Amino acid sequence: MSTNAKIELKTKFDGNANCVREITKHCDWKFALDPTTFDTNFKKSIYLLSCCEGGTAGPWAVKYSDTLDKASTATGAKVEDVFDWNKVKKAFIDYFSPVSQVSSAISAMRILKQTGTVKEYVAAFRPLREQSNITEVAVLRDYFLDGLKDGLAYKIISIDPATIKTFEDLYGAAERLDEVYQSRPKKEQPSKTTYRPPVRYQSHGGRSFGRFKTIRRLTDNEREKMMKEGRCFRCRQVGHMARECPNGDSNHSHV
Repeated sequence: MSTNAKIELKTKFDGNANCVREITKHCDWKFALDPTTFDTNFKKSIYLLSCCEGGTAGPWAVKYSDTLDKASTATGAKVEDVFDWNKVKKAFIDYFSPVSQVSSAISAMRILKQTGTVKEYVAAFRPLREQSNITEVAVLRDYFLDGLKDGLAYKIISIDPATIKTFEDLYGAAERLDEVYQSRPKKEQPSKTTYRPPVRYQSHGGRSFGRFKTIRRLTDNEREKMMKEGRCFRCRQVGHMARECPNGDSNHSHV
């Protein structure tokens, strides 16, 4: 096959599923800016196939083109007539798009955890949110808080929900609280000689053993409920975190 259209490649595609949307948008923009050159379905289709080089994309483009050539021969139609741009574009998207980009993004949000600053966490969380197609702030908030460090998550829970109307409001609130936290004076570390009596976990029906305290392990539902209410896992009171609990001798220590 041949065409008189001069194809100047501006981008290349090797089969990376994360770039499918990027390459199709590039084609749309290219055709819109140069409608004189790309004035037929055939020229548009050839341009997209020409962008496919290496990886899994190159072999796919060759095979797809051969299939259309055979269809032209079998039907007696001109080669140019069997290249329908919308069908070629759909075949390209169907073949290279992830099986479920939305599901993959949501799964990634569920396991994403804050390990550094909030800005770093937001930078990793933001593209996943966009890929997940989640549009409700309340739903996103649950995923976002689940990955934050406990102390910061408690503080955001205490904020009036009416003040967080957009995704950016949520990100901004977390970043501001983190900046305040990072600027606080560091607490003095206890002396290495400080003695702390050992605590033995509950293991036989909740009974205490000698001078050791009984600790009842929280269920997942209890942890989730207390987190939403902003309660301390140690004393069950509102207003502070377990590591800052002033009631250190409470029998309700958490695990």
